[in-house]
Amino acid sequence: MLTKSKPPQYYAAKWYDSGKVVFVHGILNKGKDEEMSKQEMEVHSALELKENLPAGRITREMPMREIFLMAVKSFGVPVSCHPDAPPALLYNGRWDGKMVHCDLQRDEYYQVSGDFNPREGCCQDVWIFSFKLYQNWFVNG
Repeated sequence: MLTKSKPPQYYAAKWYDSGKVVFVHGILNKGKDEEMSKQEMEVHSALELKENLPAGRITREMPMREIFLMAVKSFGVPVSCHPDAPPALLYNGRWDGKMVHCDLQRDEYYQVSGDFNPREGCCQDVWIFSFKLYQNWFVNG
């Protein structure tokens, strides 16, 4: 799944015979106007998943957008990017140019992903991956 952000972001999933799934997020950083085989991709995160996630089951046949949403629902925490906007697991809306707010512990590890457009003061598909939620599921699930 490619987003329309600049630079374009991508999400992908690969299934292995063992039942493991690798979920990858990154950006396209070179060759954006060339054919796909000549583009350079920079990976920002790679997660080992199983078909049964906290938010439900993912399958090879699902569109990538649905797999992405299941990952967000399983390992995301509510986020807001504007003081007047309510938090959401997947935030789309106004951006004040600096604020990304979520309720995490001071020592908790997380990753912010999404498209931020400073020229238009908005953002889309912003979510915060909580390593703690993922680790609890991975170890105990």
